[in-house]
Amino acid sequence: MKTYAAAFAAAVAAGILIQGTASGWGAVPGTVLAPLAAGLAAGAAAFFLFRSKGARCLSRFAPFFPFLAAAAAAAMKVFGRSYRGGVFLPGGVNPMEAVKPLLVFFAAEMAARIRESPSPAKARLQFAGGLAVFAASAAVLNDFGLMAVLGLAAMGIVFLDSAAAGALSAAAGAAGGLLLWMFPPAHVARRIKAWTDPFGDATGAGWQLLKAREVMVAGGVFGAEFGDGGAAACIPVASSDFVYAVVAGEWGLAGCLALLAVYAVFAWAGLWIAAGARDLRSRLAAGGFAVLVAVQVVLNAGGVAGALPMTGLTLPFASRGGSSLAVSVACALAAAGLALAPGEEPPAAEKRVRSGKRRRR
Repeated sequence: MKTYAAAFAAAVAAGILIQGTASGWGAVPGTVLAPLAAGLAAGAAAFFLFRSKGARCLSRFAPFFPFLAAAAAAAMKVFGRSYRGGVFLPGGVNPMEAVKPLLVFFAAEMAARIRESPSPAKARLQFAGGLAVFAASAAVLNDFGLMAVLGLAAMGIVFLDSAAAGALSAAAGAAGGLLLWMFPPAHVARRIKAWTDPFGDATGAGWQLLKAREVMVAGGVFGAEFGDGGAAACIPVASSDFVYAVVAGEWGLAGCLALLAVYAVFAWAGLWIAAGARDLRSRLAAGGFAVLVAVQVVLNAGGVAGALPMTGLTLPFASRGGSSLAVSVACALAAAGLALAPGEEPPAAEKRVRSGKRRRR
């Protein structure tokens, strides 16, 4: 737990430093400190709730979480406004960020029900239907980055519960990804084209990618002499989903490796403490939060570096985005509470059997 706490603190500190460099230190209070405070408050409440009750306290509500995701998507569709490539509600709020922890709790609950039920067919059907609703909620907003992170997080939770089932879900996800690659919607096709041939539209869709790669190459091993956020000034809207390129430009490959090491330690420690949780639901949910962070880091950093298509996902704790930062911080503290949750109470029938055995003795 100490390693997890240290990695979490390091990730938050790195995020503040990166945003101070990318957006200017004058912008930090509004862009970082305010959502950080909100995330810490929500996370502290979640920590104490889950530490005393575990994830089972959400069991009766989890089947309805896909419908909350659909409601959030509907609100975004009706009331959302486009700003710099993203969609937000008034006040810059993005409720779709809250869909990520909803998916984690839903997947953990359904996986636990499948394992515990003597007839798991109903739970499997409910799991598949809920995942379809989550996917449709992201698709209706053309947010295929969110769809990817939700799908990969669900696969990770299934894998944590059962390696065999995880392999099957990974195969199904790979098949779905292949179909999306072969027959992409127009929005996805543009991103794939910009990834494979950024020079094909160098002043349009490929402009941000090319400028980011130019800054990353200039950064070298230990960073270029940009200073005062000069690397961020070279990249359009660098403080959001291209902030990893700012790290490469200002602090070079060494800075990137140091940042990735912090994320790796955080994810590893998260999985480690989740493995020690004393009930199945808490273990799967805490592990799911670690997987969620790892998936977003891979998709964001891989996209900026050119290894993957850009998904529009933020870099956890580092990218500008109040809703994203607040949810990431709250999820990290919730995972710690889940890892410390007490063991599950045995069912009433099992307790009666045990008490009968004790009386006979």
